[in-house]
Amino acid sequence: MIPHGAASSAPAIASGGTETITGSDVNPGEVNGVFTALVRLDQALRTNDDVGIQRAMAMLDGSSTQINLAPGRGWSTAAGLDTLNGGLATEVTTLKESLSTEIDTDLPTALSDLAGRQAAFQAALQTAATVSKLSLLDFL
Repeated sequence: MIPHGAASSAPAIASGGTETITGSDVNPGEVNGVFTALVRLDQALRTNDDVGIQRAMAMLDGSSTQINLAPGRGWSTAAGLDTLNGGLATEVTTLKESLSTEIDTDLPTALSDLAGRQAAFQAALQTAATVSKLSLLDFL
């Protein structure tokens, strides 16, 4: 960081030790969870703080509710994923069938169509060659 009023910062110093950054949290917030409740309970028990103990116990009660509901949320999520997986498998099958209908062809029919088109093309070429040889004198 550049100090106020200075044009540059102090040079970096590389060392093998550990450095500690100190400061304060500008946006302190407490996460509601089991570990936070246990830390608060530990602090309240060490300082014999009755209000803190009650608050930590209330946090633990709320956390135990979250813990009890967690398997249900996990099962419902797993059931939703199974449903999605089944839908995707059906969709893959449907897409493969559609591609097969569009891309796969009946070989004898395709060869017959090709032969017919080749014959029509050769006839058109012969007619064009014959017509290009004609001149105005041929019509008089």
